[in-house]
Amino acid sequence: MPLTLNQFLWLVITLIAVVVATWFILFLHQLRKTVGEAEKTLAELRHNLQEFNDLQAIVREKVETLGETIESSKKVASSLADILSFLAIRVVRPANRYWPIIFPILQFIWRQKKKRKEKSHG
Repeated sequence: MPLTLNQFLWLVITLIAVVVATWFILFLHQLRKTVGEAEKTLAELRHNLQEFNDLQAIVREKVETLGETIESSKKVASSLADILSFLAIRVVRPANRYWPIIFPILQFIWRQKKKRKEKSHG
């Protein structure tokens, strides 16, 4: 039984409609999967962003503490520099003329301590 032109065109149009409908259904199914993955990714992104904000607060607190520590270290270093300067100017320089006498005495005392330590351990 031969098909008429109208029947053949309806058959082609029906076939095209079935293909388009199938493609559209597969497209919607893939779109639904993509939306589900996007929601999961968005939830994970929100969670990571919250953790990042918490971490940022902790780091900011540590940096502030570090700033205070650096300031106090600067004060200590400045004070130590003043003390060493005082000792160099007021103690060491005036004692320069006595070093030839003091140094051999200190060496002698140091050697005596070493000998006592060796005798007590040996």
